[in-house]
Amino acid sequence: MGLIYENTEFGKHAAQEGKAAAEAAGFTVVADVPFSPGATNMDSEVQTLKAANPDVVFGACLGGDYTLWVNTMKKMAWLPKMTLNYCTGYQDPLIAKQLGPDGDFFMGGTGYSPEFAAMMPAVAAVEKIYTEKTGVPFDSDSIQEAVALFVLAQAIEKAGTLDYAKVQETLMANEWEAPLTLAGKVAFVSGGQNVQAKSMITQLQGGSYKRVFPENLADTPVVFPMTPWDKR
Repeated sequence: MGLIYENTEFGKHAAQEGKAAAEAAGFTVVADVPFSPGATNMDSEVQTLKAANPDVVFGACLGGDYTLWVNTMKKMAWLPKMTLNYCTGYQDPLIAKQLGPDGDFFMGGTGYSPEFAAMMPAVAAVEKIYTEKTGVPFDSDSIQEAVALFVLAQAIEKAGTLDYAKVQETLMANEWEAPLTLAGKVAFVSGGQNVQAKSMITQLQGGSYKRVFPENLADTPVVFPMTPWDKR
């Protein structure tokens, strides 16, 4: 397994968690590749991955860095058998559209995409307002911001005050309705982690986010290994 991640708190934490999970599952990490966010060239980083030739790459590359990473792998005519992306440019439907077929067969965790609409009917009315204002539908990140606002509103109403400490206490002490999430609920534990958080693994196929895991929610078989650049 290889890791590629931006050299920030976000990226380093993602890499640490990815490495720990991989090793716990019996995988060997053969490449650990940080990069500076906003990079204009990733030749060295991709060359390092290519030389190690891991079967799987776990990536934490946001926005344009993700696009550059994908394009650089194509330029160097290399792909692992699988890529799994964490909270990255992979989730952005605009980036997926820009990459076109080059973005296909990459995978990642996804809390929401428009393809999930039938599973999450409550999203439609809110997404309509969001799309009218922004010109794009929700993605995994932006829908979480909407969820946060709705949960905070519930907590303020229940607390009956805007006092910060009392609202925080109320947030932590209750389970909240969250129809804009896959789980339908939000509940926090010490440290602020939402223990009801739920997402799926998707794979871009034909420019659409296809559900491939867990198996009981999958709508499409996973393509493995990734189709090489010269076979697309």
